[in-house]
Amino acid sequence: MLMGATTFRQMSEIVATGDDPTFPRMAELPKLVFSKTLKPPLTWANITVIDEPVETAVPALKAMADGLLMRTIGSPSLVHSFFRLGLVDRVQVMVFPTIRGVTGAGPVFAEAPDLDLHLTKTSVIDDRLVLLDIACPDFQNWPRPKQPRGLSGRAHGSQPRRPRRSRPDLDDSGRGGADPSSEMT
Repeated sequence: MLMGATTFRQMSEIVATGDDPTFPRMAELPKLVFSKTLKPPLTWANITVIDEPVETAVPALKAMADGLLMRTIGSPSLVHSFFRLGLVDRVQVMVFPTIRGVTGAGPVFAEAPDLDLHLTKTSVIDDRLVLLDIACPDFQNWPRPKQPRGLSGRAHGSQPRRPRRSRPDLDDSGRGGADPSSEMT
């Protein structure tokens, strides 16, 4: 699990004082924290502080090919860096049935480049959570210059939106057929 220093501080406090059945599993997972200010020893288990620049550290981690997925939790500025540097292969978005209007932060992907993504899978986790698995394009040509927008709001030369397709991976109730536990690691 990759995170920035602010998310680390918040999550380690939540896990230390909270009571959630997922917290023991989170403690077991290796956590890589990008920070130039945090210094070991740290109170949360399995922490490695990385003080190298993201643009060199993440490609080196990806090249290790140990089969482990790298995931982020929170850390919007770190995620923005990953997008800006073309380091994102896929995005998983957990949809919660909550709207944080005036109390929420700004849009999570506001600083990400414009991307045409591919929804590869949806999973209904329970009666309130949906997980979206989204493939990111090849980033070899990023960052791309912004294209002027037409009156329609689409970039000039862009394709119109495709019509919605039926979803063969959903049963009649709208629930996904896959076992959610097999998709969460």
